[in-house]
Amino acid sequence: MDHDMTTAGRSDAPAISPVVPPRAPLTMPVQDFARHPQAGPARRMNSLRVWLARVIAFGGTAVLAVVGFWQMLAAFGADPTPMQIALLVLFVPTFAWVGFSFCGTLAGFLAPRLTTPDGPNDARVVVVMPIYHEDVATSTGLLVALARELEAEGMADRTEIFILSDTRDPAIAVNETLVIDRARALSPLPMWYRRRLTNDDRKSGNLAEFVRNWGGRYDQMVVLDADSVMSGATIRALSARMAADPQAGLIQTMPMLVGGETIFARLTQFAGRVYGPMIARGVAAWSGDTGNYWGHNAIIRVTAFAEPAACPACPASRPSAAPSSATISSRRRHCAAPDGPCAWITTCAAALRGARRPCWTWRCANVVGRRATCSIRVCWASAACAASAGRT
Repeated sequence: MDHDMTTAGRSDAPAISPVVPPRAPLTMPVQDFARHPQAGPARRMNSLRVWLARVIAFGGTAVLAVVGFWQMLAAFGADPTPMQIALLVLFVPTFAWVGFSFCGTLAGFLAPRLTTPDGPNDARVVVVMPIYHEDVATSTGLLVALARELEAEGMADRTEIFILSDTRDPAIAVNETLVIDRARALSPLPMWYRRRLTNDDRKSGNLAEFVRNWGGRYDQMVVLDADSVMSGATIRALSARMAADPQAGLIQTMPMLVGGETIFARLTQFAGRVYGPMIARGVAAWSGDTGNYWGHNAIIRVTAFAEPAACPACPASRPSAAPSSATISSRRRHCAAPDGPCAWITTCAAALRGARRPCWTWRCANVVGRRATCSIRVCWASAACAASAGRT
């Protein structure tokens, strides 16, 4: 349930600003995967340049894998041992993985050089941050800093911030309200806060509920995780690019890893700084207009998200499964770029490097039974992030 925290009854009570804006509902129908989506613009085929980049990236990888297989087999001789066969089975996919990075980098030479339009842009933008038992002081601090950057970029009159909470712990929820109330006083942009009483469908349901209730208020939304951030200049550029292309449904940035503390994390960050931009251009080249959505650090056309992204519930894997286990909890892969006669364009902005993503701390319990925990600094999707990172 959502509440407008307005004062009623006593005329002498102090005025309290609402925590959510007036509702602006937007239809978000549940999709039928057996049918092609009917709404949206006509499908636009990728250019010959994109298909050539795919031939270089994937065809080149296949050639390298085959050559590597035969060369390794020749090195083992006519009668390889079982250990050598096992080594061959492990060698081929790992060699192909390395080869794909090389071929994808070559494909990057075919990536178009995109520029940010300078024309007028009156698109209404909302920065959305779903949270669940997060360090709300850190998250809102990042949002306040982002709000000040957006004001400096001249977007204060058409940009708002919306914090979508799924927190279940009452103590954490109370702390959220206190911290966010202070953040609202510091933010030069409107900052709204909504907490659901039930977290149906988890994060995807959180976003869907927001779109159904307030999606009609905005043209574009920037989705951030609680620990990620984007610069104001990057958001302004993304908004301008989307406004200039009426078929653009989603533009994904390439986040850069920051905040690593271990040797592995620092090496991964360094690698991303060195060769990440090259591989990022390769991804942009062969993905073309059918790129992927990573679930955060992207700008999305609200109507494009509402039309195809309401995923249906999946059959439970077992009769005793909880209802929440039968839902698709992430729209990163399922609904990012629907296929069919009509489809919105999803692209990768390889040259915009104002997105940041910190390393994660994973906690694991001792399986022997002792409640010892260990903190493991693991870089989120380390290989992908290293390839996609860059510098501002």
